Amino acid sequence: MKNIFYKVPTFTDTTWSILAVTRFVLAFIVMYGHLYFHILSFKVMPYQFIFDLGGKAAVMVFLLISGISIGYSYARNSKGFIKRRFLRIYPLYFVAVLFAVFLQYYLGSPYELPNSTMLAAGNLTSIANFLLLQGIASITITYNGPLWSIGVEVFLYLMVPLLMLLRLRYILVITLISMYAFTFMDYDFLYGYGDLIWAWPFLIGFIISAKKQPLFAFPLLGLSIFIVSYQQKIFAESLSVMLSSCSILFILIAMYLKLDFTKNMKIFLNFLGTISYPIYIFHFPLYLLLYHLGVRESYVFIGLVILLSIIINYIFDDWLKKIFWKPLVNKLDSQLNEYKIKSISIKNLKA
Repeated sequence: MKNIFYKVPTFTDTTWSILAVTRFVLAFIVMYGHLYFHILSFKVMPYQFIFDLGGKAAVMVFLLISGISIGYSYARNSKGFIKRRFLRIYPLYFVAVLFAVFLQYYLGSPYELPNSTMLAAGNLTSIANFLLLQGIASITITYNGPLWSIGVEVFLYLMVPLLMLLRLRYILVITLISMYAFTFMDYDFLYGYGDLIWAWPFLIGFIISAKKQPLFAFPLLGLSIFIVSYQQKIFAESLSVMLSSCSILFILIAMYLKLDFTKNMKIFLNFLGTISYPIYIFHFPLYLLLYHLGVRESYVFIGLVILLSIIINYIFDDWLKKIFWKPLVNKLDSQLNEYKIKSISIKNLKA
């Protein structure tokens, strides 16, 4: 067994490539579920079991992976953490909100889908979403509902420096409070309530990687399966428990198994992980536009979403980030540093 498994969670290039492809699979489940639920349903969609895996269960596992990767990243290098997260998340997120705002005016409101009706939110809601305040000051923009979880993630990112300072016992208490609230209460509230009740999978991942305490995290992971099976309102799909259980087991194996993929395999899996983010935040508005343009075939929907997500990622993340977002952030960062230096100098002169 010593030749097969590490004694502690270990994060090699292969580990990260396995977690990357896991994120892609989770994003695909969410993407498939929304197409099934809002537009095509069992009459047209060929594989109902993918929908039955549960989009909310996929988000839960995604938050677990996020807690692991973010905790590891911050523990390894805390300098410039917020800047790195901003550049990773916001450029594509900004375009996703802008796309949804455009659709509200282009498609009109209400906009009828076969299985649901889209109602546009107001301008203040759009502004709040641009500022990542959905779930705190407003609802999520309705023409791109999946963005609710990005607000949760960003809130948790901002909490990471504080979490790193807290003792493990306090993080465990916050995790248990979050689990309790998630199990017994609704989650459609504002003022950051949703951030609290969805914090527990992220915190478990954070305990594993940043606090390096997997022995405390394992019982919490077991308890999370109970939560998924108990919370029927959110995890209503029949295979949610199976998805959560198998995903957690798969993630644990990835962290402990001694495995080394080839370079090309790691490149491919990491690429899938990269496009999982644009697929997640763009699939729903792309569905609305494609449906409006006359697309009705499930394979065409899914194929075009993946293809367009790759293109969108290249244009608005790889290319535009280099020529606009990085220079902008670097300039703001430089001005902030100059302001801090001047403030310190003034205080020293007064002293």
